[in-house]
Amino acid sequence: MIIKNHSDMELINHLYHEHPPLVAGFDTETTGLSILEDKPFLFQFGWYNKDIDTIYVGVIDLDNTPQATNYIKHWHTLAEQAPLYLAHNIKYDLHMIANIGCPYTANNISDTMFYIRFAHDNVTEKKGGVPLKLKQYCTKYVDATAKHHDELIQRERTMIASAWNRKLKDTLGWTMKKVDEFFKDKTNIAEDFPNIQSYLKYTEWKNSLPKDIKHVHGKLSSKEIPYTLVNRDLLIDYAAMDIVWVIRVFLLTEPVIKARGTEEGLRRENEYIYPLWSMERQGYTLDRDYVTESFIKMRKYIRQRRQDLVQAAGMELTANQNAVLLKLLNDADIPVTSTGAEVLNRLHKDYPNNSMQEVVDIVLELRTLEKWFSTYLMRFLNKDKIYTQINQVGAVSLRMSSDFQQFPKDAIKTISGEELFNPRRAIRVPDNVDAITYLDYSQIELRVQALYTILVGHPDLHLCRAYMPYKCYDSKGAQFNYEDPDCIARAYTEPWYLEEDGSEWVATDVHGATTKAAFGIDESDPEYHSLRYIGKRVNFAKNYGAQRGKISEMFPEYDDATIDAIDGGYYKAFPGIKYYQEYCYSLVRFQPYATNLFGIRYWNVSGHNLINMLIQGSSATLLKEKIVEMYNFLKPYKTKMLMPIHDEVQFLTYDDELHLLPELQKIMQSWDVYVPIVADAEITRTYWSEKEKIECK
Repeated sequence: MIIKNHSDMELINHLYHEHPPLVAGFDTETTGLSILEDKPFLFQFGWYNKDIDTIYVGVIDLDNTPQATNYIKHWHTLAEQAPLYLAHNIKYDLHMIANIGCPYTANNISDTMFYIRFAHDNVTEKKGGVPLKLKQYCTKYVDATAKHHDELIQRERTMIASAWNRKLKDTLGWTMKKVDEFFKDKTNIAEDFPNIQSYLKYTEWKNSLPKDIKHVHGKLSSKEIPYTLVNRDLLIDYAAMDIVWVIRVFLLTEPVIKARGTEEGLRRENEYIYPLWSMERQGYTLDRDYVTESFIKMRKYIRQRRQDLVQAAGMELTANQNAVLLKLLNDADIPVTSTGAEVLNRLHKDYPNNSMQEVVDIVLELRTLEKWFSTYLMRFLNKDKIYTQINQVGAVSLRMSSDFQQFPKDAIKTISGEELFNPRRAIRVPDNVDAITYLDYSQIELRVQALYTILVGHPDLHLCRAYMPYKCYDSKGAQFNYEDPDCIARAYTEPWYLEEDGSEWVATDVHGATTKAAFGIDESDPEYHSLRYIGKRVNFAKNYGAQRGKISEMFPEYDDATIDAIDGGYYKAFPGIKYYQEYCYSLVRFQPYATNLFGIRYWNVSGHNLINMLIQGSSATLLKEKIVEMYNFLKPYKTKMLMPIHDEVQFLTYDDELHLLPELQKIMQSWDVYVPIVADAEITRTYWSEKEKIECK
């Protein structure tokens, strides 16, 4: 039903009370994907009545309906009465309705992505697991025709993009091939057009574009065509069906969740929605001048390296011409079958002194440069703030993810060492706050790994001693007992002494321990500190379940004997971990699910994947739980959570509320387990790249 006036809304009100919902749902169609800058132009909603087995759907066209926002607010009063209110990727739709002054704040919300995740095996889509996208999931599990409306919409978007691209071609007087080649190169700007006339013609075409796509650079893709430009009647049908699919997903998955006993995970994820939604709305503030300077500098350097590549190759060649590069390598007696990064990075080892090494090095450098240029600089350019969404259940372990997680810590540089761009330097402290503060869990997954060695009955001596004075005694001769909360509280505040020789306990350097075992050296060796990074990488890789083959890929510069020593060094340093890994393999043989430290079940996971999943999943759930606690704690204050990055939480902080940081640290570190949990504090008053450690007092 299309809601056009007050009478239509009255009918909805009557039907809702006459046939009340088992579950209700909503969705939006919007002007774009920016969670703060875009707005909805369609709002669709509906509910399911079990008694008459009927789904009711309403659609409000905000562009063509007076009082549209009032109708949405009235629907909200009805939705609050529903046992459950669903959307697919609900935080995005919550942003959209907040952007038009119609926020929804009731606590009966959930996300059909959660229902999909908890009703199915914890297997990635790449390995045969379920897709989380609504149409893909419904097509596979609910109704094979579910993709029909989506295909119609995508076809129209393609037609619209093609029409504008043909107009661009005709305006410039170019062939479509020339259009493709010119605009595919993201470094091309006004001065790169063949002449001023071409640039003026391009500007004329760009000015003729509808306002919702004026920001697009160059040739349009179908993905860049917003739904505002699609036939409205077709889109209304599409929007209405989204509500049907949301409700049918619930009806399919809800009984499975109950049968599998995964309600605990679902309950927890529902609690995380509003705190994470609030963080998403903060956004990062950008240093526009730095971004512009970096754009110019990196663009110039990329172009120079492209010329260097042509000179080194002795022919026209780009970093992405894989077939041409492959032929060059084969002609130079390098019989590789791929030009992927893993293959190219091994050329030094596999074909020492090969004649194509300079070409390969420039190709690898350009691939990184061009990726950073398009991923960061093109995205940041001419913007004051950037926003992202936090995916709660995208990973099968339930670890949070977002495109902000990938922000590198270090700058990208020229071959001579000159800094070109540092994405974290581009993020500055906003004008209206005094600082950004950070609380970062210290080696949380390794601490949880130590905890699991205790729980399976084989505490690993070195790993446990990395985080607490295990098998030590205090100055009064009392033995450290990890089951005693008092001992845990005193672990770092007084001296402890090793049982075996009475020397004072010093926390094991876990990365150093692997390095020592792998290479048979100690801190006195001149190469120790340069090799320690290997131990660090191996420890984290092994925590992810990496086997010897993966270790070999990580270190292509080493021969097989050294790889064996590196792989074996991990278990030599931490033999107790073997027992935990054997526990994982044994567990999956005897039951179809495993449970993490918070009672969340993972179904039909291989023993190999479970090794990491229990550790990563428990660590991820801990962080989410603490985010909820801190969100509630901060409600009376100005200080707000900004973003979770890996195992770190960032805060927009004011000087008169710096006293809150120790309280937040206490929340982060409060977990009643056998291994002390530590959250390190940092602060910056300038840029993310300049944060410094501080003591919380």
